[in-house]
Amino acid sequence: MNTIDIEIDIRDIKSFVQFFKEKYAYDFSDYALSSFKRRLQRLLHINQLKELAELQKKIISNEIHFEKVVEEITVNTTEMFRDPGFWKKLKDTVVPNILKEKQGRIKIWHAACSSGEEVYSMAIVLKELGVLEKAEIIATDINEEVMQRAKRGIYSKQTLQVNTANYKSYSNDALPDFNQYYHENDEYTIQLERSLISGVKFQRFDLVKGSAFDSFDLILLRNVMIYFNFELQEKVTELVYSSLNNNGILALGTKETISWTKASENFTLKDPEDKIYRKNIRN
Repeated sequence: MNTIDIEIDIRDIKSFVQFFKEKYAYDFSDYALSSFKRRLQRLLHINQLKELAELQKKIISNEIHFEKVVEEITVNTTEMFRDPGFWKKLKDTVVPNILKEKQGRIKIWHAACSSGEEVYSMAIVLKELGVLEKAEIIATDINEEVMQRAKRGIYSKQTLQVNTANYKSYSNDALPDFNQYYHENDEYTIQLERSLISGVKFQRFDLVKGSAFDSFDLILLRNVMIYFNFELQEKVTELVYSSLNNNGILALGTKETISWTKASENFTLKDPEDKIYRKNIRN
C-alpha cells in the first residue's frame, strides 16, 4: 500500500493530537493540517499499519516508537548552505553590519536547528569572517534526538555531493574546498570538524509553547513556518520579535513570509528574495 492510499479521518487526527498533548506534552494542534496528515500517513506506511489507533498503541508499548514518531513529525529536510545566495549575503553584508553595530560581537539563535546542518553552515561563515570565537550561538529544537545528531556532527557520505555543490556556489569557488571542514569517519559517514560547534549551546525548546528567553542579533528560522498554521505563525512571529535586539535580523526560508501576519508591522523586509527581515523599534 502506498502512503497516499492510506486515508485518515480528521477526527482521528484530532484524537491523536490530543493523545500526544496529554501524555507527552507535545502540542501539534497548530501544525498545518495538510503536511501533518502527510507525515502521519507516512508513519502508518513505514510501520505497516492502517489506523492511527494502532500507531498509538505501538507508541505506548515502546519509547523507541515514540521517539521515532516525534522525529518523523518534527524533522525538516535540510542541507548545508541550502540556498547558497542567502549564505553569501549573510557573509558579505548581514553579519558584517551586525558586527559593526555591536563592536565585533554577535549573538545568534538557530530557532529550529534540526540535525544541525545550518548550525555548521553558520559556524563556517563566521570562521571565514574570522569571528567564530566572538560569536555566541544557541541552537534549539523540540526534538532531542536530532539535536544529539547535530552535536555529533556525523553525516552520511551521500550528502557530500549536494553540500559540496552548495558550498562552492556560496563561495564562488574563491575559497578552499569544502573538504577542509570534515574528515572521513568510516566507509559510510563523514565527521564535520568539532571545533566549529565547540562554542554552540544546544538546548530543547518548543516554539509552540515557548516564550522569549534571551535577546539576539540574528535569528534563523528557515523552512519551519510552512509547517505551522496561521495562528501558530502569528504566535511564533511575535515570539521572534520579542527575542530580537533592536534592529535585529530575522531570516526565513526563501519560500516563506510573515507579510500577512499582524506582527509583520514590527519588521521591515530588507531582502525580498531571501526573506531577510529587520526588527522595527516599537514606539
